[in-house]
Amino acid sequence: MPNYRLSLAYDGTAYSGWQIQPGTDTIQRRLESALARLAKTHVRIVAAGRTDAGVHALGQVAHFRLDRSIPCEGIVKGLNSQLPPDIRALEVSVAEDGFHARFSARWKTYRYHLDRSAVPLPFRSRFTVHYPYPLDRAALEDAAPLFVGEHDFGGFRAASCSARTTVRRLTASSFADQGGELVYEVTGNGFLRHMVRNMVGTLLEIGRGRRPHSSIEELLVSHDRTAAGPTAPAKGLHLVRVDY
Repeated sequence: MPNYRLSLAYDGTAYSGWQIQPGTDTIQRRLESALARLAKTHVRIVAAGRTDAGVHALGQVAHFRLDRSIPCEGIVKGLNSQLPPDIRALEVSVAEDGFHARFSARWKTYRYHLDRSAVPLPFRSRFTVHYPYPLDRAALEDAAPLFVGEHDFGGFRAASCSARTTVRRLTASSFADQGGELVYEVTGNGFLRHMVRNMVGTLLEIGRGRRPHSSIEELLVSHDRTAAGPTAPAKGLHLVRVDY
């Protein structure tokens, strides 16, 4: 059974996340339905990251096996003819037999987009969080790098997170201005459920002067979720790249 690697992008607004759940519309459900029509049999697809409801992807990666060989260009065209316009297959290639989209991944990069304009622009509303409040950029830029390194991120995971370990290694954590938006970018070897959104919520409290940046170091030691900031809204979060 050939093993295929799929790169895809999606607007997560209308979906209950990646993973199939009873009675809900998800990215995985849409893709497996499209693949089933293409391959004439049920096909299981596995993603590099199981994005939550409302989270978007520019560079999601998945893998699946077919019981017969189909040209990669044909799979891309066939999928996009079956998928809704807010989910697009970008590229398909034949992968090594041992390739696994999730377990073979070395690094994932996420970006969180904040619209800093006084009046939010309508065409950004699905992909950014309007945040016109005053922010101390120096405080944000001092605080963000404190996440870099190997730490126990138990204080930044959702209560529903069932990960076996909460230790993760981050290699980048920073803010940048991009076309009227303030964008937080973070790269790591893995992320817990709601981890990036909880980190952003905590950083924004630091930027507004509601907590000192030293609280990040304290949270990385205490692992106390109740002491961290609020969970930032899902729609600002984008999975932008998976590296292998």
